[in-house]
Amino acid sequence: MRHAPGQSYANREEAPNLRAMPADALLSRRELSALSGYAIITLKIWAANNRGPRITRVEGRPRYRVEDVREWIGLSPSAKPEFTQGIFA
Repeated sequence: MRHAPGQSYANREEAPNLRAMPADALLSRRELSALSGYAIITLKIWAANNRGPRITRVEGRPRYRVEDVREWIGLSPSAKPEFTQGIFA
């Protein structure tokens, strides 16, 4: 399920500025939800099915490296075109 970009399904927090963050910074699932417009539960389901951006676990909690999220949404020069279609349509 998608929501308006910049609005988290859980708590309508402001989306982080992905372009301004360092490549090795980590995003929580809530931050990725706010950024992408996808509900947190959607991100959880995708993670269980090996979809969406790559997950890095920190103390057992899922985190998303900014560089991986950039590649997933097509902001990275190495992004594959199929990842960018429909992400922010």
